[in-house]
Amino acid sequence: MKILRLRRLPVLGGVAAILGCSALSAGAQNQKFGPDQLHTLGVGARAFGMGSAYTVVANDSSATFWNPAQLYKVRRNQFDIEFRSVSYSQFSTTGVPGNLTSTLGISGKAPQLNYLGVAIPLKYGTLGISYALGGYADLRSSSMVTTTGFVPNPSNPIGADLSYTLDETNTSDTLVRNSYITFAYGVDRILTDQRRIASGDNITRERIPYGRLAFGAGLVYVNQNYLLNQTNQIESNLPTIVPSSPLAQTRVNESGNSLGYIIGVTYRGVKPSRSSQGGAGDADVEDNPLAVGLSYRNRQSLSGLRGFGQIFNQELPDRLALGLAYETRTYSRPKDLQDERRPRDRFVFAAEIQRMSAANTFQQNVDARRQVTNYHFGIEAIPYVDPRRNQRYSIRLGFRTIENANTTLFSYDNAISFGGSYQITDANNVRFSFEPAFEYLTNSGLLQYAFSARFRF
Repeated sequence: MKILRLRRLPVLGGVAAILGCSALSAGAQNQKFGPDQLHTLGVGARAFGMGSAYTVVANDSSATFWNPAQLYKVRRNQFDIEFRSVSYSQFSTTGVPGNLTSTLGISGKAPQLNYLGVAIPLKYGTLGISYALGGYADLRSSSMVTTTGFVPNPSNPIGADLSYTLDETNTSDTLVRNSYITFAYGVDRILTDQRRIASGDNITRERIPYGRLAFGAGLVYVNQNYLLNQTNQIESNLPTIVPSSPLAQTRVNESGNSLGYIIGVTYRGVKPSRSSQGGAGDADVEDNPLAVGLSYRNRQSLSGLRGFGQIFNQELPDRLALGLAYETRTYSRPKDLQDERRPRDRFVFAAEIQRMSAANTFQQNVDARRQVTNYHFGIEAIPYVDPRRNQRYSIRLGFRTIENANTTLFSYDNAISFGGSYQITDANNVRFSFEPAFEYLTNSGLLQYAFSARFRF
């Protein structure tokens, strides 16, 4: 008589073993696992709609998460809130030993709070504070294995054996959440070059601006929460002869914490504006279309987590992002020589590479998460609106890759995203914008969505 029992493994390790062994035994290697979003979930509907190519594009409080150097773009008090749908992977196994049937799929869940942040411009620079759900994984598995056999009849030992059936049911639900609370500061500086200008016998020195350098840094408090629920039950059709097993439940709820940092820098060329008075302030320069930047969030170790009594270290990988953005405008056609060309529609093109390091997961000094590199591309179009109107809107498209950092649990995926925004300004010059975004996972066939609201005052 063979009875399958659910082993007590570390959190996620047990799920990995169950899913992996079942998939192999059932020939389900080609089933669709969910994408790895433990460290690639991202924040902000604008970033979501632009394929998360946001390191050089960020212009709101979510720069605390992407690149704190970009906080310099926030010139007014700002409050942001975002809700986003998440997904879960469901693995099911039924049958008899040696002939198991497995199914694996991904489904969506109701939206939940994904981001909350504020940005406050100071005399020099901008301060940002935010909460972000930067990673999420919900892995569910269930199995119903039926074992049959024969046992002697205790009431008639010389008679025919009795046929018994054992139905063993196992369920497991593992939920992992990575939350980030960030305090960041960003500031920019106009870079100038002194030039000597000779006019007759007079020689003057003039400061000529040529670049804008922004840099920022922040402290990041990270909390990783595990929630594991497991059940096991065996039901027998002959409980007096072949005993059943009562429902056994296991629940683990634990958290690990760490304090890290994030740093970032952005550079964009500038030139003197037409209305420049020879200074080097924002009113005296015009930004060039091209900007480049990078950000780095360090690798963090969450010690003291316990998986069924076993102490192990859980590491969060570092994230290095290198990006560029090109912003261009269309201009009105002058009606005569005295008429100036006025900017009209605006377009933003962004691309970046995000690399995440290998990281320990279940045991110390064992890299269960391998190093991965993802690619992100985004476009935003902001049509011209008459300044006398108090409304404004934009359209966004994006694409990103989601490389698989853990081949046991997740699969490679691509995501195509689109979104937009609608902004209105009231009589007190308070600006409110609503930003929806959608993302389609091409391998999993799942549509995810997000929507955020922003207040500038």
